[in-house]
Amino acid sequence: MPPLRERRGDIPLLAREFARKYSERFGLGYVAQLAPELIEDLEQQPWPGNIRQLENTIARCVALATTCTIGREALLAPIDSTDSTDQGPSFRVQVESFERNLIRKVMQASGGNMSETARRLRLNRATLYDRMKKYGMTKE
Repeated sequence: MPPLRERRGDIPLLAREFARKYSERFGLGYVAQLAPELIEDLEQQPWPGNIRQLENTIARCVALATTCTIGREALLAPIDSTDSTDQGPSFRVQVESFERNLIRKVMQASGGNMSETARRLRLNRATLYDRMKKYGMTKE
């Protein structure tokens, strides 16, 4: 099978399917929509990591999005960035941002029900409360 960079026409379909998959997996209660300009940007990337890299990029975009429609701003850094001088957010900061946004989204999708939120996140309630305390989050 040819690499993704040689099958650019497949990128919109794959990206939308990954958005659907991760919206469901993260318990959002809606399917995240990808803005046309984001799709255009995705089609322009070289994708050295092939389909797996596209999937990981869409998963990150869905997890960090603050609206139902994901725009090009969701791509925090160029996908093929190999420049070690890029001083973007640290790994820990990115993981914490991801976790905080994911908890918030799942809590909203669960209508504030903490047991349901914990179940969807596959956490026990005590762990959920600990994470919320860590990030200064409340039930509201």
